[in-house]
Amino acid sequence: MKRIFSVVFLIFLLVITSLPAYAAAATNIQIKVDGVVIPSEVDPEIRNTRTMVPLRVI
Repeated sequence: MKRIFSVVFLIFLLVITSLPAYAAAATNIQIKVDGVVIPSEVDPEIRNTRTMVPLRVI
């Protein structure tokens, strides 16, 4: 019984910790400068808590 509880708890913990990663990937990031949205052919992306944008657009 103790082992089953441990396995269920581990699975629950893994699911809960992976949800923010899926939520971040589903968001739509816009480039705004002084409140004006700048259109871009390449979508900005987040890598290691930094937002990468194409330099040509800016």
